[in-house]
Amino acid sequence: MSENNFDSLEQSFPVERKKTSKRQVPEHPLTGKIISKENSPDKNATYMGILAVLCGFLGIHDLNCGNIRNGVLKLIFSCFGFTIIISIIWNIIDLFKLGNGTYKAANGIEIGRAPWCKIAAVIELFLLVVSITAIILILWTFILGAAYSSAQYN
Repeated sequence: MSENNFDSLEQSFPVERKKTSKRQVPEHPLTGKIISKENSPDKNATYMGILAVLCGFLGIHDLNCGNIRNGVLKLIFSCFGFTIIISIIWNIIDLFKLGNGTYKAANGIEIGRAPWCKIAAVIELFLLVVSITAIILILWTFILGAAYSSAQYN
């Protein structure tokens, strides 16, 4: 086959060729710096996970990655009595998101994946349930004790 036959064949059946472009270099969602091994998304996820475990109910990890609204709401919720439970549950959800790699910074870029955050979320959920149960038992004992002492003196 001659080269002309190939040209006519190519004209008869056009093939879309993928355009090769320069490889896009990933940038950090907050700083805009080029991501390398030193500042990879998984390291960011580990850092965010540590912040979420230590002071997540205050919203510090949200403020750090640029989610100002969420961080301020968690901070406000944690300042009042029972609304801190909302902040703690929200933090547990954030820990699961960090564990799955679906937690996003303010600009919509995913932070990375830290699988150990799922375990931390389960432990935090367990501690929340134990704390709520203890509070209910203490209140129940106080109410029954007050009712028993008032019935005893009547």
